[in-house]
Amino acid sequence: MMASPWILARYTSMLQAMHPSELVDLAVFVADKGYLLAEDTAYRIPDPAIEGFWLSHKRRADHWIRALRRIAEQQSPGRCRLQNAALMEEIFTAEILTRVWAAVLHLYDLHREHAEAGGMGQSVLLAHLEARNHALAILLKGMSFAEEDAIKLQKLQQRNERWTDVLIGRLLGWGDVARFAADPVRAREFSADIHRREELGNEGRQIWNLMTASLTAAYAVPLFRYCPSGILHERVAASILACFPGDLIRGTLYEQFVRRQELLERCERLDRMLAEVQVN
Repeated sequence: MMASPWILARYTSMLQAMHPSELVDLAVFVADKGYLLAEDTAYRIPDPAIEGFWLSHKRRADHWIRALRRIAEQQSPGRCRLQNAALMEEIFTAEILTRVWAAVLHLYDLHREHAEAGGMGQSVLLAHLEARNHALAILLKGMSFAEEDAIKLQKLQQRNERWTDVLIGRLLGWGDVARFAADPVRAREFSADIHRREELGNEGRQIWNLMTASLTAAYAVPLFRYCPSGILHERVAASILACFPGDLIRGTLYEQFVRRQELLERCERLDRMLAEVQVN
């Protein structure tokens, strides 16, 4: 028998489409606070949180691959032109967060014995890169996208890579995570500049804040208005935030976000319990 449709409707209504720009905002937060997560050796990421990250990303990656296969079969942009371009936009832009979070998980392992979070992060990154490469191949093929959309997406990918290296450069001060950059040499150059400015104290911090403000402003307006994977983005974001200690989330913009996700998870557990009762 089906579980209670009322419960299903209640927790489904809590889900909100998360746009690529919000994933960029989260990437900034992770780059800014990630070293605190890594250096607090008394703290251990809860197993359900890291497992939830892997599962939520797998669901999103599987969704991307299915959608890309469908797009690859098209001989022209067609009536879903903007939706397909929006899918590419979110795959490309979400890579910023995936790379930065994988780098933080690697730092986390460097500060602990017998930690395996970094391996999970690298596995997820490889899955994301598989989807990204598939998307690039379709884009370069040329038939499934209008030329103007393809040009926008190519420029977006270049912008994404540059800002990724800025954020990875921020993390390089706490361990060698250059492998997670789009261009490790450029990330090291950014790192040297960022940490040289931090020696200036408050002035250096203000410069960093201005840089990240420029980053988030660059993504404030999406290239395409659709968000094909918005609900899946929210699940990935929630799983990442669940890995942080509560005191790093408290007082930030993400506190209410985390609380909403916790309530959602309670509703889902209740739904599963009701389903088991009905089956028995």
